[in-house]
Amino acid sequence: MTIKYDKILDDLRELDDKAKASATDTTPGYLSDKLLAGANVYITPGSVGGNETLTIASTGGGGGGTLVSTNYTGADLTGSSGDTNRTLVKADAQIIIVDRNTLQLTVDYTISGTTITFLGKIWDDQNVTVWAGSGTSSSNITGADLTGSSGDTDRTTVFANPTIVVLDRQTLHYTVDYTVSGTTITFTSKIWDDQNITLWSW
Repeated sequence: MTIKYDKILDDLRELDDKAKASATDTTPGYLSDKLLAGANVYITPGSVGGNETLTIASTGGGGGGTLVSTNYTGADLTGSSGDTNRTLVKADAQIIIVDRNTLQLTVDYTISGTTITFLGKIWDDQNVTVWAGSGTSSSNITGADLTGSSGDTDRTTVFANPTIVVLDRQTLHYTVDYTVSGTTITFTSKIWDDQNITLWSW
């Protein structure tokens, strides 16, 4: 019997550092070629040329939380039209919008248990929408928490799976006002240190 060592060595070299997706995979390949990114998923190589890694991250998909909205008017709150510190009882409040402005926790309202207290003046004819639910996460920061200097463009922060980004009560538009790469959010417009930013994920 003749053993074709050259052929065996060639086959071993071909398989060197290659991976199969399963036992029935007919075409071994490098892991970077076998892993395919689905919708809102990014695969980023690290330490190229050295001890390389592959980082898998997602954007926009969130963590499977569920939010349900309820519409009110200022007349549904305690107190009188135009008062500050008017309250509303709603469990698990996550996002609060008054006349299209997305409010920011501790800046525009506080929550104690199920009681929402509006710190600014609320009139009876204003529209109030409360999104409530579970499985969400949020972060309240200011421009001073970003990289770069006050007034710079392309300042960044790190936050996983951002679903909504709010700057001074205005909901920003993905790709227009900010971009996401892995867990890094880059603000494409100028951001000042005293601006309030809220990040939500679900």
